Amino acid sequence: MKLKFYCLSFLTILVFTSCQKDLDLFVPDPGQALHADTNWVAAGIDAPNIAVLKKSLQPAFFTDSIELNGATASMVTPSGLHGVFPSGCLTGPGSTSVWGRVNIKAALLTTRGDMLCMDRPTTTDEKLLAVAGAIFIQAEKDNHTLAVSADRDIYLNFPVNGNSAGIKLYYGDEKGPGNFEWERFSSDNYGSVNINNDSFNIKCKRTGWICPAAILEGSGEKTKVSVTLPPHYTNANTVAYLVFKNKLSIATLEPKLSDKKFRSMAVPVNEACTLVVISLQGNDYYLGFSSITTTGSGSGIQQVPVTPYKVAFSTLKTFLSAL
Repeated sequence: MKLKFYCLSFLTILVFTSCQKDLDLFVPDPGQALHADTNWVAAGIDAPNIAVLKKSLQPAFFTDSIELNGATASMVTPSGLHGVFPSGCLTGPGSTSVWGRVNIKAALLTTRGDMLCMDRPTTTDEKLLAVAGAIFIQAEKDNHTLAVSADRDIYLNFPVNGNSAGIKLYYGDEKGPGNFEWERFSSDNYGSVNINNDSFNIKCKRTGWICPAAILEGSGEKTKVSVTLPPHYTNANTVAYLVFKNKLSIATLEPKLSDKKFRSMAVPVNEACTLVVISLQGNDYYLGFSSITTTGSGSGIQQVPVTPYKVAFSTLKTFLSAL
């Protein structure tokens, strides 16, 4: 009888121990999603989770309508963007002038949080821009996106926001999924900006994203910032940004498949920044950040470790709005 009792006790302990080991396999590290995927996707592919993540962060556009009837039309957004549309300035299919009611979609981004949430990094040709604000303007009629007539201009203005030295006008170029940068207008005939009455006044022959900005040169010395993350943070579920604290400038950290890290373009040293990492794994959001000052190094790459943690979506949005 005693032998049967000891055998039963031994089997109970063995089963419990075995179950405990199995349970240990499913306990994630701090900040780790359960059953997280560690695979990276090929370059040029915007993974489904990344598309969902960016869409969820995107601020709402302002929408309105104007009447084009031979007189100048105008609109004003709650954020302070003022648009003026002279008679005959918009064309539809076949470059024919458009009249009647036209739908307008617009945005004015003047904070680092809005620029990040809209995924509009402030870069041009491997150079960093300090922007005065970013404008989106689009006109539509009968499900057709309208263009600016070749012999007309549209006029946009918004209040001066910070330093305006060396400002030139740029337009947004969406080269592909997750591949956006600013391009300089080739001539003032196509787009120009001046400052008058404490406003940036823009004249241009295109719609879409438009941005008054100046190239940020810094001291001349530059470095690249690379973030070290736990293995389950990949380019299939994670984005990373370098947000400059003293100017309206943001650089994307691009995924590098060779070493499975995110790395920025070369940026000026001695700049106070916040390195921000955002991940969507399953239905859960993760946030990590580190306050740094960009510094030079022998390798030319500044390594920064970050461990994100799960946060409520409202907490994430509050953090981004305060950048």
